[in-house]
Amino acid sequence: MKKSIKIDFLNADFGFFVLKNSHSKIEACVKYCAEVVGKVTGKTPAVKIGTPVINSVLFATFDKILLKNPEHELQKKALIGSDGYAVLFDEGTVYVLSHTVDGVCYGAYGLLEDNLDIVWGRGAEDYAFDYLPSQFVIKKFDYIEKSPFRYRVWNMCGHGSTDKGHYDSGTAACYARNKINGLFHEIDDIWKEYGITGFGVVAPKANNIDDLIDDYPEYFMTDVDGTPKRSANAESFINYYNKDVAKVVAKRFVDFLNSGEADPDCIYNLIMPDNPYFCVCENGIKISDKPFVTDDGVTVYPSEKNYKSTVYFNYMNRVTSEINRLRPNTEVLTFAYLYSEAVPAVKTNENLIVSLAPIYTNEKYAYNDNRGGTGNEEIAKNIENWAKVCKKLCVYTYWNSFQGTIYMRPILKQIKADLLWFQKLGVYGLTPEGKLDCTLLNDMSDAQKNSRKFFDMNEACTFVINKLMWNPSLDEDELLARYAKIVYKEVANEFIEYYRLIEQGFNSKDAYVWYPTGGDVYNLQFVVEAGIKDKVIKVLEQAKEKAVTLTVKSRINSIYETVKAQIDKYADFVREDGYIVKTSASEEEILSQSAMDYRNNPDSVWNKATPMKVLRNYSTMEFYPKEADFECRMLVSGENLYVGYSVKDARVVKTDYDVNGNFRALKENGEQVISYAETYIGGNELNKSVYYGYISGFCKQKGGNFYQNDGVPKNVGDKGLKDEYFVKLSSNPDERYLFHVQVIPITALGVAIEDFKPYGSFVYYNDGHGRAGWMGFGLWSKQNFQTLKITEEI
Repeated sequence: MKKSIKIDFLNADFGFFVLKNSHSKIEACVKYCAEVVGKVTGKTPAVKIGTPVINSVLFATFDKILLKNPEHELQKKALIGSDGYAVLFDEGTVYVLSHTVDGVCYGAYGLLEDNLDIVWGRGAEDYAFDYLPSQFVIKKFDYIEKSPFRYRVWNMCGHGSTDKGHYDSGTAACYARNKINGLFHEIDDIWKEYGITGFGVVAPKANNIDDLIDDYPEYFMTDVDGTPKRSANAESFINYYNKDVAKVVAKRFVDFLNSGEADPDCIYNLIMPDNPYFCVCENGIKISDKPFVTDDGVTVYPSEKNYKSTVYFNYMNRVTSEINRLRPNTEVLTFAYLYSEAVPAVKTNENLIVSLAPIYTNEKYAYNDNRGGTGNEEIAKNIENWAKVCKKLCVYTYWNSFQGTIYMRPILKQIKADLLWFQKLGVYGLTPEGKLDCTLLNDMSDAQKNSRKFFDMNEACTFVINKLMWNPSLDEDELLARYAKIVYKEVANEFIEYYRLIEQGFNSKDAYVWYPTGGDVYNLQFVVEAGIKDKVIKVLEQAKEKAVTLTVKSRINSIYETVKAQIDKYADFVREDGYIVKTSASEEEILSQSAMDYRNNPDSVWNKATPMKVLRNYSTMEFYPKEADFECRMLVSGENLYVGYSVKDARVVKTDYDVNGNFRALKENGEQVISYAETYIGGNELNKSVYYGYISGFCKQKGGNFYQNDGVPKNVGDKGLKDEYFVKLSSNPDERYLFHVQVIPITALGVAIEDFKPYGSFVYYNDGHGRAGWMGFGLWSKQNFQTLKITEEI
């Protein structure tokens, strides 16, 4: 076959053809592509219906075309089961073919990408080089393209141009043109309104069976007394042990799919409430604390890590088996969240898509990075194990979802490594989370502006991720350079230099980076403390000066203003060392009233502890007002860590206890003072993914709670905490303070006493001044936890 034949797009007879009765989506796509060709070349190809003439392109599904070339039949066969496409040449015509309608559209967009210097942008903004070619030709043919991942589905957060959450039609179009074949919808019926395919929501009345709670209490989890658990937010706590409830859920699910209300292209999601509740009592026996035997005869015990996941996925196998009996070949999705953190002792059914959401991934590193201490080792092993028991495994990632409009997170190399690894494991689909773009330019709500701003900062990253999900073997640096050259035109070099500087700073420190990581890491550690802030500002200023076109000016200015504001916020950051004093004082001596009155007792052991008092509002990074007199002191003695918080508040004139026995601090008018501190502490730096939270409520509106990072709340008594208060109410308001001590057994932190090497942080809230973190660190910012040095008592 000749390989030199080229089709001239500017030939007088050239046209884009679709067959009669083609799917409306194909017709709309081809018309749009013709318009784009016209914008770039100056001549818009005619879009015709019927049999193509020589030197034209036909867009169709394989079932509509009789292929004559045996080699083309092989290419057709290779695309079965995918939404990939083929670009074939035969008898003067170029054919863009796929087994799916979406695949034909991807072929149309791909054809233009291969032959025009174009980036498919947001909304109506598609970017291309500003040139008018004298001859525009199709440069290659007789090839196929397909993704190793059957589903590539974004969960878009934020607000769109019509203020709809999770949706903007322009962004959806942008994703589709970049070969993303679905959008994950969580609310309303927006997928039906806009005709966008993808993963769906919980089917109405399928998983929500609260209407049966009175007649069939055995279908539900229970309180410890055996009473059916009535759920919040209309979410049922289904009893996964009960066989009949699986049939009920399956029947309701199939009834919905057959009702005509369901989108036939949408895969619907059966999902449990996103919480760790798990309790089933029957006839006075708590069966959720008993061994469980799967339908395949495998026994698991409550002490085993995969106990809950086995119970849940045994239930989901029952549901999907019944769905398949009633409606064969129906795929069902489940997001298992906490129940997927350990691989179950059962293989999952072939029609069940399981989506894992490893939120604690350290995104500074690829999942299966071979070096030790990344924090991803256990997560990677879990994904590998899941790939062995689940044929349709999806991974829900947080690659493009993080706090605030900070800067483009430079993790493209890690993402490519993840995708190549997923491909090797045979992962079925991908569901990255990110912010959607709001295509509305004027009169936007604050929520819309935030969505727009986030996309301004991160569209380049989104573009590269889209391309890598289609083909993980592509060069991420080349993709980024191509994007910069087309979108940032005259300042492309400056944009790339800006990205490389950010990447350099990002890689300079070994801070933990995950979903809620904020500016105190991204900007303080990776830019200010990394010593690159002046270089970053300089290159962005140079880009502003060189920018000529209005679009480029707007883009660079958006990045410059955002980055500079963040850098300015952290430029004068003040650090403070954290110390714990090791003392031989007994618990009684440490907690005696005279010892806790350390401000008036110079002999108190608490005076030997170094005070930590640098508080900053972690939204604005402003110093906490001095009149909010607050400090933290820590002691260690024997088996316990003692964390003491002293709060001086002139507003307090009276203290008492409420009807529940909770301590209260009151103003002169009887109003309660709201004031509490939260301690986040880990027992050993070798495992920074495990930490514990203790809340001290000086007014007891907050406090008395214990949280571990697995999200499971426990009572204070479960960990042996002791709440002690000292309140001095003198006639002088300047002397009034509250002192609260948390007594934390070291072994409760998951380490032996001899291995205790603490790290942590704390946050304080006062209703008069708001919330602030130690040195500005925010809630749950475990990547900011400081090593707490233990010194001997002097």
